[in-house]
Amino acid sequence: MVSYAQGIDALNQSLSELRDIDVSFEFFPPG
Repeated sequence: MVSYAQGIDALNQSLSELRDIDVSFEFFPPG
């Protein structure tokens, strides 16, 4: 199950990086 945990960590890391780049605006444009 270690590989599963590593996958979750990788997903969380990717999401954090996307948030830092503010890519969320592309999915939820303000206004």
